[in-house]
Amino acid sequence: MKQISKLFGLFISLLFMLGIGVVFAQSMAEMKVTNGWIRATPPNAKMGAAYLTVINHQDKSDALIGASSPLAEVVEIHNVKEENGMMKMYPVDSLEVPSKGTATLKPGGYHIMLINLKKVPKLGESHTLTLQFRQSPDVVVELPVKQSEAVSRDDEKSSMHHHQSHKSQ
Repeated sequence: MKQISKLFGLFISLLFMLGIGVVFAQSMAEMKVTNGWIRATPPNAKMGAAYLTVINHQDKSDALIGASSPLAEVVEIHNVKEENGMMKMYPVDSLEVPSKGTATLKPGGYHIMLINLKKVPKLGESHTLTLQFRQSPDVVVELPVKQSEAVSRDDEKSSMHHHQSHKSQ
């Protein structure tokens, strides 16, 4: 009986270790999101913005193709460009995330627009954002609400080194 108990224990241990390996392999294959936040907005604002970094651990590139949130009726990926001395914002179909690379969404560049806010994001709150990718499974993140000054200079400097490409409409 002791032999069976030992074998059963070894069997369970092996399954547990294999399970961890499978979970680890799956987590490495998925897109990861870091440094995410939503900008706090004035009380009657109809639009807001979210920023984050997407990390692709895969051997193939992928693309962020959409997003959704209970916070807004419409959620779009946007970028900015200078036109006649003015910065203009425009929607994009997707944001490429290179293999083994990152894509950074930050103020003054790519970002997630939250349009027709259902609730105004206030400091101290956090809200859910679901990111959709061309090939990878959706990623659901809980993002804190911060002031734009809450982004450190180090974050801004390091994000400038990330490779980004896009396909505009």
